[in-house]
Amino acid sequence: MNKIFINPFASLCKKTDISNKGFPITNAATAGELPGELNIAETEAADIFLNEKRAEELNVSVECRQFNSEGAIVDCLQKAPERFNGIIINAGALSHYSYTLRSTIGATLLPCVEVFISNVYAGEEEFRNKSVIAPVCVGVISGFGKKSYLLALDALANLT
Repeated sequence: MNKIFINPFASLCKKTDISNKGFPITNAATAGELPGELNIAETEAADIFLNEKRAEELNVSVECRQFNSEGAIVDCLQKAPERFNGIIINAGALSHYSYTLRSTIGATLLPCVEVFISNVYAGEEEFRNKSVIAPVCVGVISGFGKKSYLLALDALANLT
């Protein structure tokens, strides 16, 4: 079985051997409410369960983590190629300005799917319409709420 790491904002998938698929999912930590009354702290356990259940259906496994700093995300992603076959990341606001994160994701040489819970293109804040990490990702999923992670997991599992 493949190993996948899932985090509310960032996830990594564990590589168990060369034939197995692994995917990380990583998230930047958030405080308070997100648009649409989603609260990560209240839903994290349920989300992890749903991602683990879907991963089992896809014959992969997941590992979930949440980070409170950009440096912690970078540290984790730099180790990803040793353990995982892909990355699912919701970098929150870091998606819009973190060239450090962009370089780190690109340097892993792993397929990465960027996730946004809300539709970042529907809001009035123009800066949210651009992601600096999207060009180093194989795809971006935005606006499907918590199901965005499941869609990313499906995409990554079927890509590799």
